[in-house]
Amino acid sequence: MSEELKPCPFCWSSRVDSEIIDDVGGVKRYAVICVLCGSRGPDRIASVTACEEDWNKRDERNAE
Repeated sequence: MSEELKPCPFCWSSRVDSEIIDDVGGVKRYAVICVLCGSRGPDRIASVTACEEDWNKRDERNAE
């Protein structure tokens, strides 16, 4: 993990982690996933850092 991740916007758990969600032909896709409720942020091919930045930039008002 390259930066501190915000808690899950749905269950508020701090048990979130970035993971490889797909690996096809050596091309990996990454996403941040909540360990408690399973919610997932947008996936990114570029890097794990990109998916973590997207997770932390979210608008929490839309999570309700």
